[in-house]
Amino acid sequence: AFAHPHTPLFYDPKFSNSSSRPGFKKRYGNTLAEADAAIGEIYSSLEEHGLAKDTLVFITSDNGPANVGSVDCDDIGSVGPYLGSWQTRSK
Repeated sequence: AFAHPHTPLFYDPKFSNSSSRPGFKKRYGNTLAEADAAIGEIYSSLEEHGLAKDTLVFITSDNGPANVGSVDCDDIGSVGPYLGSWQTRSK
């Protein structure tokens, strides 16, 4: 779980130049780069152990649409962005 993208207070120093945006947006971008790298490690581990073809992976966000401005407050918590991957099934 990645809780710190909600309020990116910290990130690993090796991601300190991942985003060229100033201020808060830089911290947010660096935090997302760190999460992306961690998710990549999960996929690499699945490949390394021969599990990728038989593993369904979902990456989801709990309240992403609230920041878009096109979603009613009633939808928060029930509607959110996600990414799914299942190598033998998804195209």
